[in-house]
Amino acid sequence: MRPRNLYLIATGSWFAAFGMQSVVFAWLVTIVLEQPDELVGWAQTALLIPGMLLMLVAGAMADRIGTDRQALYAQLFASLIPWFLISVVTFGGLDYSVMLIYAVFMGIAQAFVTPSRDGLLNHVAEGRVQQTVLLTSLVQFSFQIVGYAIAGFADTFGVSIILTIQSLFLVVGVVAYVLIAKSGVVQPVRVRTSVFSSVLEGGRTVLHSPIMRVIVMQNVAMAMFFMGAFVVCIPLVVREV
Repeated sequence: MRPRNLYLIATGSWFAAFGMQSVVFAWLVTIVLEQPDELVGWAQTALLIPGMLLMLVAGAMADRIGTDRQALYAQLFASLIPWFLISVVTFGGLDYSVMLIYAVFMGIAQAFVTPSRDGLLNHVAEGRVQQTVLLTSLVQFSFQIVGYAIAGFADTFGVSIILTIQSLFLVVGVVAYVLIAKSGVVQPVRVRTSVFSSVLEGGRTVLHSPIMRVIVMQNVAMAMFFMGAFVVCIPLVVREV
């Protein structure tokens, strides 16, 4: 199979699992555990803050490890995390602190998967970058909707079944990354600077690039004025209304 198709499979598997996680995590914290509004906010913060703290470092590390290998290892780690929650649910130990632990570990996995997966796109595009970006966006949204739909059956089949399916989706992506790594499309890059220096250099590059600077500002604005309120308030509105 062509590396580009494998990349689309890996991307789809992640976003299907991400869609399932978005629903199940909010459902467990808000509906099952019936946490107050403030603690729902802290739970979502625990899920997102590792990305804010680690994603720049993860991007610099991907240059050294290889985007294909880092995506592989990070997604493999992510596929194991649902089993922690499954074991807790099975033995009746689900509580708020468990959800915080799950959130932090899944946030760490996402911090390392995202930059390596996005960096891999150029290597697998086969010279058709814009077409690959379009296909990737289509796959992301389509599979995320699939994940939402599957997670909607958590009440019917139980959270353990949904978490198992989430893990299996992630394993499919791991297999795809293994095949991409074997294809040799990503050539090793020798980086002489430290990770910290690479992060600073990236920051300077963004600051001196008008286009990249606007994109970063747009992402910051989206996070502060939309996504933060959205991921906390929607589950609360569902519970209360």
